[in-house]
Amino acid sequence: AASDVYKRQRQNDLKKTEERIGVLETRNGKIDELMMQEEVYTNSVKCQELAKEKAANEAELEELYEKWEELAE
Repeated sequence: AASDVYKRQRQNDLKKTEERIGVLETRNGKIDELMMQEEVYTNSVKCQELAKEKAANEAELEELYEKWEELAE
């Protein structure tokens, strides 16, 4: 029975990990779109903010992909 609990926990973690990956990937797509807009790419402060956010998202995604691979085994 303990293995069932563990399996459910893993599936739950996997689902959460996948959801978070989806959120971050969607956001990064949005950031790419924003950075193509003139009012954004001509505004260096806004560009820096978005670039920083995207870099943070990508770092988190890297960790999430690793976690996902472990859980999906």
